Amino acid sequence: GDPLQFPLHLLPYRPVPFVENGIRSLPWLSELPLVSGDPWPVRAEINPADAARFGLADGDQVLVESSIGSCKAVAQLSDGVRVGVVAMALGRGAVVDLVVPDEDHWSGVLAWQGTRVRVRKVS
Repeated sequence: GDPLQFPLHLLPYRPVPFVENGIRSLPWLSELPLVSGDPWPVRAEINPADAARFGLADGDQVLVESSIGSCKAVAQLSDGVRVGVVAMALGRGAVVDLVVPDEDHWSGVLAWQGTRVRVRKVS
């Protein structure tokens, strides 16, 4: 994507429940949203400096857009995310639909961190 239109890099990652088969297979975890709302909304983790630049606050509903798709999420401000990056966990929502299907020319594998995105507040 054009850096002027899509100023941030997408960093999709595997969250703890998905590492080494984790705890995602426990049935009661799947049923929690039925009882208490959605305990694990799709989150867009963003550095506070970038959030200020785009007028975002912690907990804002946002739309993350790449050149091929978009995904609604909740903004989560984190000093642990590098400036210029939006980190999003795989496994929920349409996060994988944001990833531009481009391959690394050296290895031939999907270039997961090659996607540029923009984030805007949803009213």
